[in-house]
Amino acid sequence: LKHYCCMINNNNNNNFLDSIADKMKREVVSKGTQLWKFGDNTTSARLLLSGSISLSNDDNIIWIKPEESSFIGLRGLILGEKHVSTAYCEEDCVFYVLEKGVYEFLS
Repeated sequence: LKHYCCMINNNNNNNFLDSIADKMKREVVSKGTQLWKFGDNTTSARLLLSGSISLSNDDNIIWIKPEESSFIGLRGLILGEKHVSTAYCEEDCVFYVLEKGVYEFLS
């Protein structure tokens, strides 16, 4: 995400950032919820506002725990790829969600 934000900011395209922010929806997800599994189609990207999630590989080995204010699923959304991880909420989480249809409309 940092790479993409830097590209956008370097191009002085703040209208694009504003239009994305206006279209994202807030979502509260309960502890223990699976957000997606390895190999699922990417249908959204999520900005983690609060809470804790874990991303594991297809062998269920946790390999990353994104920090708050991290985007997850963004690469798959932009490139049209399947998820390369399984994502679970380790505690109640709050996200802003960018749906695939909104992203495609804006891009």
